[in-house]
Amino acid sequence: MINLIALLIVVGIAALVIVWLMKAKESRITDDKLSQWLGFLVKDNEDEPEKMPKTTMAKLEFEVYESVNKFINPKLDAEYKERLLKLNNEMAARAIQVEMVSRRMAEGKALSDYDDKILLREGLRTDSTNRETKGNGKKNGKRDSDPAFSDDKDNRTFDDVRDGVLPRAE
Repeated sequence: MINLIALLIVVGIAALVIVWLMKAKESRITDDKLSQWLGFLVKDNEDEPEKMPKTTMAKLEFEVYESVNKFINPKLDAEYKERLLKLNNEMAARAIQVEMVSRRMAEGKALSDYDDKILLREGLRTDSTNRETKGNGKKNGKRDSDPAFSDDKDNRTFDDVRDGVLPRAE
């Protein structure tokens, strides 16, 4: 009876090890998938390792980002956190500036040139003398085209890039 219990314990442990090894093998991302993801994210096909890659505005699936985050080294992680903080601070400062101008407008106070420049920068007001808005990449009410969406080499359309369409690997 004791031998039977010991045998069942050994078989159970062996089964757990086999299942664990199979899952580890399945979870390893293949080189083909990595190349596919990189090709989808990078605008130009010219590989210059000394320069940062020019990326598209494409959005991959959440699981892809989770998988790739495992590869991030500490220096890259620190750079990411620094850029994210800078972006959050910029967005907060811009939002606060617009809110302060909006409150002055709601109170009926006259807007200063500084306030007008904030509204022009954010595209909330157009300059009647210049007929050109510099905020948010718009000119004369139309958004400029982004070269990220006009890559003839890989035949991605604007909608594919915007919607994050990526053919699933078989």
